This record gives sequence, C-alpha cells and structure tokens, in this order.
Amino acid sequence: MAIYTIEKVQAITVGTSEKTLAVNYAAVIIKNLTPGTTLYFKEKSKDNKAVTADNGFALDGVEMLPVPLRAKTLSLRSTSASTDVRILYVKEEV
Repeated sequence: MAIYTIEKVQAITVGTSEKTLAVNYAAVIIKNLTPGTTLYFKEKSKDNKAVTADNGFALDGVEMLPVPLRAKTLSLRSTSASTDVRILYVKEEV
C-alpha cells in the first residue's frame, strides 16, 4: 500500500459553469463537501472539452475520490451554483 504525504490543500468553489484548474500532473485527491450536489470532473487537456454529466466522473455530496490521480488540467462542474470542493495535493513516499 502506498503512503502519501500532504503537500497542500486548495479550497475552490465550483458552480454550474465549467471551472478549469491547472494541477500540472500533481497527484491530487478531490472531495465534494456540499451535501445534495453532484460534482463532475475530468481531464481537460486530453480532448480540450469541458466536463458534462455524460463525459465526467461524478462525486456526490460529501464524497471523496478514494485514490490520487494525476492530470494536467481538470475541468469541473457542479449541479449547484456554489459547491465547496477541496483539492488535496499529495506526494507518494518512496
């Protein structure tokens, strides 16, 4: 099992319009902190398309992605005008 250290935590607000976030291939864990909402996200730099309910990965309210992922640019969108999201930047220990 991999062990990770926390590099930083970034708080962002995501609404119903696309928000892009450059994470530059850092390992990140995403958490949706707003009950009753769905947060959609995907890697944008692969196809330059904004996230939608059809092409994105969904995190329901107070749900967290259980493993780190790497991306150049994330595209995020929510079912609510003001969804509280945390991006946890982690580094795998060797």
